[in-house]
Amino acid sequence: MSVFTSLCTETVSTVDGTITIRKLPPQALAAAQKANLLRSVNELKTMGGPAFLKELQALGGDAAVKAAVSDDPLLLFDTLVLLERGITAWTLPMAKSDEAIADLDDETQTLVATAILRLSKPSLFGAPGLRKSF
Repeated sequence: MSVFTSLCTETVSTVDGTITIRKLPPQALAAAQKANLLRSVNELKTMGGPAFLKELQALGGDAAVKAAVSDDPLLLFDTLVLLERGITAWTLPMAKSDEAIADLDDETQTLVATAILRLSKPSLFGAPGLRKSF
């Protein structure tokens, strides 16, 4: 595997064709994390902000969040950012565009975004004892 992220690609098979993905550079991964964080903050504000966060923590929310993230590192990243930056080509019936990417069904988005993240940051998917902390 090359040290250049743009030279590391894989092909993911779907029902309608194939999707070619690439390994993302650190800046793109950071952008996907930032987009996810901003969305989460906005959603937290609509649910009551700090008061809601305190209620969640009182119910053991911190442990639940850590357990969910350790099971699915994709929760730390914005799926659409991963897809838009990680899909290089496809053989699907619609032409590749940001609108077509957003139109992919949930299962396909998750499948491809996970493949992009696994290619870009495999350490997030290691054995639980070997996984880096978030």
